[in-house]
Amino acid sequence: MKGVRSGINLPLASWLRSVSYTFWSKIDERGVGRRARNRTGRDAAVGTSTIADHHYLFSDTYKFDPAQVIFEVARSLGIRLVFCRGGATKARRFDTDELVPMPVETLDHMLKSVEACAQRFHDTSPGSLSQVVLAPTTPTWSIEPGELKEAVAAARRMKLRLHSHLSESTEYVDFCLSVHGKRPVEWMADHDWLGPDVWFAHLVHLDPHEVQMLASTDTGMAHCPQSNCRLGSGIAPAEAMARLGGAVSLGVDGPASNEAADMISEMHSAGIPIGPSRAPTR
Repeated sequence: MKGVRSGINLPLASWLRSVSYTFWSKIDERGVGRRARNRTGRDAAVGTSTIADHHYLFSDTYKFDPAQVIFEVARSLGIRLVFCRGGATKARRFDTDELVPMPVETLDHMLKSVEACAQRFHDTSPGSLSQVVLAPTTPTWSIEPGELKEAVAAARRMKLRLHSHLSESTEYVDFCLSVHGKRPVEWMADHDWLGPDVWFAHLVHLDPHEVQMLASTDTGMAHCPQSNCRLGSGIAPAEAMARLGGAVSLGVDGPASNEAADMISEMHSAGIPIGPSRAPTR
């Protein structure tokens, strides 16, 4: 899904409609395997040893297991893989019936699938090369509000970490304020989704209080500057969070919104000096 002409120069919501929501159903086992090998190989070539891969498409129409395909690739290349098992219990609606609806599942099915995935691949031993994370695509649009506490409780019972997208665009903030009467981080705190076992991708649109909440609870930020730039989302307050001692990591989001998607160019975009004077620690 790299370089899809119809998605060029569009903001997040329109880009999702033109790229991810249009082409997701055409993905097959061969495509997933080739993408994983290409992406993982490029990361390994620039010195990356651990990858957290948020795979959020799980459909009952698939005749393959994405987790197995991606773990096999990671193992063949010697990469430590943190597989973030995504999914959704509800889907966003767009203005056309031509798009194949994004796959959804019940929360019970999602949690049973995550547990089965963890039983196969989650290794908690020191130096483990494979771990599994519960990672609904977005808490605002991909899971029912009443299911958030049940999901986080299940993950902690299984001793799994949690991940999702949050506050990537102003749309996230406006939605939470209009529907729930709170900003996204505050709303997630109400549902127990903050803590050292949680990290969110993007977190572009935070106010100072939200930054403080994240830092004080050791909730992590996966900072994705190139994707945020490509989609016109804005600049995340990564420096402000780091100054408060918050956990800030670098991410590339997906190659569909980041053509190069390698960590060296991501560090360059984030403004992190490379060299002996200040080696990145996270």
